Amino acid sequence: MKKIAVITTGGTIASTTDPETGRSIAGKLTGEKLLGAYKDLSSDQVELEVFSAFQIPSNAMDFDKLLLLKSVVESFLLRTDISGVVITHGTDTLEETSYFLSLAITSHKPVVTTGSQRIPSEIGSDSFANIRDAITLAAADQPDYSDTLLVFNEKIFSPRSVRKVHTSNVDGFAGGQIGTIDRGEVFIQCTATAAKACFDALPAMAEVQLIKAASGMSDLFIRAATTSNAQGLVIEGFGRGHVPPSWLPAIKEAVDSGMKVVITSACDEGRVFPAYEYPGSFADLTANGVIGGQDLDAKKARILLACLIGAGQAVDSQSFL
Repeated sequence: MKKIAVITTGGTIASTTDPETGRSIAGKLTGEKLLGAYKDLSSDQVELEVFSAFQIPSNAMDFDKLLLLKSVVESFLLRTDISGVVITHGTDTLEETSYFLSLAITSHKPVVTTGSQRIPSEIGSDSFANIRDAITLAAADQPDYSDTLLVFNEKIFSPRSVRKVHTSNVDGFAGGQIGTIDRGEVFIQCTATAAKACFDALPAMAEVQLIKAASGMSDLFIRAATTSNAQGLVIEGFGRGHVPPSWLPAIKEAVDSGMKVVITSACDEGRVFPAYEYPGSFADLTANGVIGGQDLDAKKARILLACLIGAGQAVDSQSFL
């Protein structure tokens, strides 16, 4: 029999209802109470061990908690009696935590993240179906678990490409789907082949700010980031990786100050690329020391940049492949 560790961190999937307001209290349930409500999550083939790491809404997740979660996950993976780990998490930052773990965890045992859009007591809740499917994947016999995987609504996603695409629908995630889970059977259609950075030893994560470009927007936030304690800055630009031309002086100041500045695209698909020649273009930015974030979205580029700087590794465009 396989033993799967289920690490809970709070979020909608561990919520109850406030009797006075009718609104959800995120992370109210401990892992023991959450999984104890559905005894059939354990079976003749799978034994569960539950550990409550946090009881927070996922908007409260930060770099310190990510590093603590990494250490908790690794402590379970090092045990010979543990075959895999499932992590339940709020959906607001689920994709960021999943991507961080895919960078930071080097074990070949399965690590699977999941969450829910509806609280456990809500009619039509997806809480227990997603937990069941995550456990199924963690316990399945698959040839290669070189990456953390995210399970949601019977779909299996690669953390590098997945995004939350709906605020409330149970089919809330899309992008980077590599397989499905159908009535307890796991079907992997493809595996991620892109090289990725690994941070087995990660003493800290650097402070990195994120700024989104918009038409006619001033450079106020870039200048604020440059004078802060931040060591890195990710800019979510237009199209192929462009910003308002008025931003160039502030961006040059940030680069000249020693800050690592990365440009990404707000588009859901495609990579940044020097396709144009004009002020504020990707070509103009990289000529002034800005680093191309390839096809990573801005939030994940921020996670990766924080890890690269924190681990003392070189940062260039190849780092974001």
